[in-house]
Amino acid sequence: MFLSHLVEDSIVKCERYWPSDSTTRLYGVINVTLIRSTSFANFVVRSFRVGYHDDQGSHDHAVTQYHFTAWPEHGVPRSPLALLEFHARVSTTGWTPAAAVSEFSSTVDVVAL
Repeated sequence: MFLSHLVEDSIVKCERYWPSDSTTRLYGVINVTLIRSTSFANFVVRSFRVGYHDDQGSHDHAVTQYHFTAWPEHGVPRSPLALLEFHARVSTTGWTPAAAVSEFSSTVDVVAL
């Protein structure tokens, strides 16, 4: 879940850690490939393949990012409708903060950088 803009008032709030097309970006030993990006009126859903290689082989994981893009730079949204639409979309996937932590802790390999 990604709720901020990359830049607000000329201040970088978050680094873009994904490629804008299907090329692969390398971050040390970690590689990130954009598989699909679907834009909606108030959010974007991106699918990535994140992985690394070591002496035991390749380790790849599918990651889905839900990026809410309608939050204003200052204040709060004028209407809750965009947030409700975003919540409805994320809810259809079965995603919850507790499930994300559980899935992360049980499936992610630890990589020494």
